[in-house]
Amino acid sequence: MISSQGNFCTMQCQSSADCFGNPCTNIGSYRLCGRPSGGLDSGGPAPDSGLTPDSAPDGGPQPDGAPPAQDQGAPPADSKPPQPDAPLPPQDTTKPRVTINSPTAMAKVAKQLTVAATISDNVGVVWAKLLVDTKIVATISKPPWSFPLTLTVGTHDLAVQAGDAAGNVGVASVRVVVEPDGPGPDTQPPQVTITTPAALSKVPATFTVEATILDNVGVTSAEVFIDGTSAATKSQSPWVFPVALPPGQRTIKVVAKDAAGNSGEASVTVTVQKPGEKAPYGTPCNGPGDCESGLCAGWGGQAAFCTQFCDAQSPCPSGSSCQVSSSGQGVCAPNPDAPPRGGRVIESACTLAATSAGASAGATARLGWPALLLLGLALALRRR
Repeated sequence: MISSQGNFCTMQCQSSADCFGNPCTNIGSYRLCGRPSGGLDSGGPAPDSGLTPDSAPDGGPQPDGAPPAQDQGAPPADSKPPQPDAPLPPQDTTKPRVTINSPTAMAKVAKQLTVAATISDNVGVVWAKLLVDTKIVATISKPPWSFPLTLTVGTHDLAVQAGDAAGNVGVASVRVVVEPDGPGPDTQPPQVTITTPAALSKVPATFTVEATILDNVGVTSAEVFIDGTSAATKSQSPWVFPVALPPGQRTIKVVAKDAAGNSGEASVTVTVQKPGEKAPYGTPCNGPGDCESGLCAGWGGQAAFCTQFCDAQSPCPSGSSCQVSSSGQGVCAPNPDAPPRGGRVIESACTLAATSAGASAGATARLGWPALLLLGLALALRRR
């Protein structure tokens, strides 16, 4: 259209409310929005405007046979409605686990030493820091989690902090004593504990041997022996050794040494199952196919064991209790005050994620543990 101020774009209207406060003016058989300063020239369209009595702005009457103009503000006819946002993944609230392997608490050490730690996390560790008397002295981002250190004579508090990508932070600390003339000859052997498998347990043909090793100065090596024959050696933590053994009774021994040549050891006797043999309740397992019950449970990413469903007519073995889920189905789990399996402390506040007859795959329910005072390690239960 044209006015005394020149050409400009306009649109059809019913009142000035449609024109954002500008006047709505009659132009021939149409009502069009004009400018507040000059309005529309009622003389009609400019010669080069392309607007004729047989043409109209979008949405107005069209010449015979012409398709109606599409509203430019409307979405295409074949457009899809907006999709809802995907659900956010669950937030990671689990802190990394930190253990200072050396030096041990109240150890007498030389001025120069190495602080060695074992760190694990349910997702992944992104950094570790060494603090001496509450001050950060070193930061690393990948294992091995070892920190060379020089201290002054006296008593010092050492702490190792570890963080994951979600911002969770775990910490462990020890106090050591640096003597003026050094600690003297190191005569203390490493302390070795085999955490997996448990003594006298049945194990599948393929499994892992896991050990915790502590030393007042530092561990330099650990070696696994099967029936007296060396099977694997490592020079740094974590002290985890995959093994594959033939069926029968086997003796597993872990020997650790420090820089002074002191050695410590621990051993367990286990029974390796025959191929296809199913394991009873409490046996370490790699999956539900290893267990007589078809149910294999693990907590906090640690070694799993064969367990079973339970109810009032089918109680759990001694040292376990039947924990009932919100769906009414029970599963045997170690009592919080029961002796730890393989040297581990079994914590409460666990989650049941099982598939069973009559339940949909991946169904999840909260176990009703009697004590929710401890921060729980996740208990993942799977059944074929």
